[in-house]
Amino acid sequence: MVASLKKGTPVDLQNVYTIADGIAIRRPSRLTLDITRRLVDEVIVVTDDEIADATFLLLERTKQVVEPAGAVGLAALLSGKINVTGKNVGVIISGGNIDMSLLVRIVERSLYKESRFVKISGLLSDRPGVLQKVLAIIANYKANVVTIDHDRTDPRISLGKARITLTLELPEKQYLHNLTKNLEEAGYPFSTLQYL
Repeated sequence: MVASLKKGTPVDLQNVYTIADGIAIRRPSRLTLDITRRLVDEVIVVTDDEIADATFLLLERTKQVVEPAGAVGLAALLSGKINVTGKNVGVIISGGNIDMSLLVRIVERSLYKESRFVKISGLLSDRPGVLQKVLAIIANYKANVVTIDHDRTDPRISLGKARITLTLELPEKQYLHNLTKNLEEAGYPFSTLQYL
């Protein structure tokens, strides 16, 4: 639509990929373009990341399952691409037709982004009881352990050491810094694995 509005005539795009498949068109019709030119003041372009953030926000804060195409208005607002200072704003959201695997990916991605779902990894002494002590510290932060990977067979790991990688669910974003600091002070240095 943006390319067509600029050119003044329907433009064909070779590839269209977006998680907002409900509005993913290669070419607007002449009628739709004419109506848009006449009635729409501005078209805002948002990224899939911005759409995913809006979809997650709607799910978490309002408990509404909204398909990505229905969340683009909120995505535009949240992205800061629209000046709403001093204005009363209403955003239309619509549609709940979202693929469950996409919804799961959006939720996981958002939780990782907010450091509420994290992976931490550390090279620790391979002695009985070490993992138990690490898990006791983690329990103090009300973190839920999702997975534990305990590897002492990798030839790159020194004898007497083990690489422990933990996937954790944290109740709040700020817990991560304090948790890793506490683990390090106890002699168990962990670093956060970055995904985004």
